[in-house]
Amino acid sequence: MQKNKQFLIAKAALVLATVPAIIHGWSVGPEPSVTGAPGDATCLQSGCHQGTANTGGGSVKVTVNGGLTSYTPGGPAIPVSVLITDASMRSYGFEMSARSGTAGTTEAGDFTTTDANTQVICADDSTKANGKTCPAKAPVEDIEHSYTGWGNSINKNGSFTYNFMWTPPATNVGNVTFYIAANCGTGADAVTPTHVYLNSSTVLAPAAPTGPAIANVQDAASARTSVVPGEWVAIYGSNMAGTSRTWAAADFNGNNLPTNLSGVTVSFGTLPAPVFYISPTQIDVQAPSGISGTVPVTVSYGGSTSAGFTTTVSQSAPTFFTYPSGSNTFAAAQNFPSYSTVGDPAVTPGTAKATAGQTVILYLNGLAASPSGTLISPAINYSGSVSVTLGSTSPQVTYSGLVAAGLYQVNITIPIGLAAGTYPISLSSGGQTTQSGVSLIVGP
Repeated sequence: MQKNKQFLIAKAALVLATVPAIIHGWSVGPEPSVTGAPGDATCLQSGCHQGTANTGGGSVKVTVNGGLTSYTPGGPAIPVSVLITDASMRSYGFEMSARSGTAGTTEAGDFTTTDANTQVICADDSTKANGKTCPAKAPVEDIEHSYTGWGNSINKNGSFTYNFMWTPPATNVGNVTFYIAANCGTGADAVTPTHVYLNSSTVLAPAAPTGPAIANVQDAASARTSVVPGEWVAIYGSNMAGTSRTWAAADFNGNNLPTNLSGVTVSFGTLPAPVFYISPTQIDVQAPSGISGTVPVTVSYGGSTSAGFTTTVSQSAPTFFTYPSGSNTFAAAQNFPSYSTVGDPAVTPGTAKATAGQTVILYLNGLAASPSGTLISPAINYSGSVSVTLGSTSPQVTYSGLVAAGLYQVNITIPIGLAAGTYPISLSSGGQTTQSGVSLIVGP
């Protein structure tokens, strides 16, 4: 079985001009769409191989992950093996497609190669590299043997196995059928004598859906397990969504934050929570206003609702938003008026150290209970007392307020005369102090 590749065209033209009777086989991989799938040919069409399918005494067998009979939508890539057997022949090739839909013409999932024995091609006969997609005009892909694979299959005691990976589709598309056409030859690059085998018996059903489960609920800026009304909260678990994304403009209803992203909703008791980010294992939400004491948190998705995860509510638990920089954890802060991120430019390019006498903007979660579910404009000044410690100094606090949904801003002035260095930073308000291990870097 041989593909009509560009580099063969000139060679074929030269050969056929001088020896018209020579007919080559498909040793470098067949043309697209010869898998036997609905709408495909079978390698037995005119100009390809000859004979009657499945009459040569051999067979082709597809095995998914050692015998898997179902797939998990959005799941990771899983191994697939193709065993071609024919004791009367000496070389073995194939082409396979994964299809879904009532007509069996819709591509399902994505093939990736794991060695040089196989290649993935698109419907326009172009080769698709791992991690890429086929052109929009030719979206259906097939996986097949390569010239290397065909060569490696010769004289292997009557059979040969090809191995590669298949990634399930992101959503439930119903049953997925693997259609395959295999060809066994004499080891010569010729279309005859050959035996062709077809198989479409490998069918994967979508795995039964598993409901969402919550493993932990915590402040989104730290590992604290208590939450504050109006702050951002991270929920960790499994099977909590069928996709990964943040909210988009289309999800909003005026100034109201969305409470449903792609079918995922979260409740604190009976109160819905605005949802910023979803994924199967993590959801970020804004805690509703009006919660207190202890409250069960539930996630609903795909027609199922998780068991309640009880979390404790505090009215104040300030935490810095942070980012890692080398061995340090820096407060997410900006220099004013440049608005550059405060950091060590030698470690994190694009950042700049704070300087003595300069205003620095700090960003916090959970400084105090705040409104939930709507955009914040204009900013809401915070009337509570706020103090900051930087190393052994006490910078002046010049502003504190709620500047966006769930986001507090505190402005400080770096003390004049403070030497260059990396200093621990903490903030206290309402008898509560930010998490430990956070630093701010000051330059000369």
